[in-house]
Amino acid sequence: MKRSPLKRKAPLKRTPLKRSRGDALKRTRIKPQSERTRDREAEARPWRQQRVKDYGKCWICGTCPEKPIHPIADHNRICVHEIANVGGMRQRAMDKPFATLVLCWKCNLDVEGPEWPEVRQLALLQSKVPEDYDLVAYNELVGFGPNRIEQWEVDEWRF
Repeated sequence: MKRSPLKRKAPLKRTPLKRSRGDALKRTRIKPQSERTRDREAEARPWRQQRVKDYGKCWICGTCPEKPIHPIADHNRICVHEIANVGGMRQRAMDKPFATLVLCWKCNLDVEGPEWPEVRQLALLQSKVPEDYDLVAYNELVGFGPNRIEQWEVDEWRF
């Protein structure tokens, strides 16, 4: 069956954005970080850099800048990942050994997904650096009660 062309009674209106007469759109600078966040990151930076130097490779895949395994060069860079990284918890966890992991950028992106819940990340920390693992201190840092995450939940993800 052949369709007939659509007939309109009036032409379509243009969106207000396209009605500008050659005028450049007014752009405002969005402040990327608050000063408090910037200060907190500067305060934690030396500790984080030392943590990367101490371990030097990703705790999940084992990549390091000297022996890259990911095809995209930036994915082989090593960084510190905060397990508690939602809202204000990230600021509190930036320099706490019981709340951070050393990962490559690729694994850092993957850990944000649903396959890596908080308890699985804590299990990775427990298996890689048992002396830094402290579930009681982590629960205090995050809040919501002392039994928010229990040891048996972490043990289910044992590496």
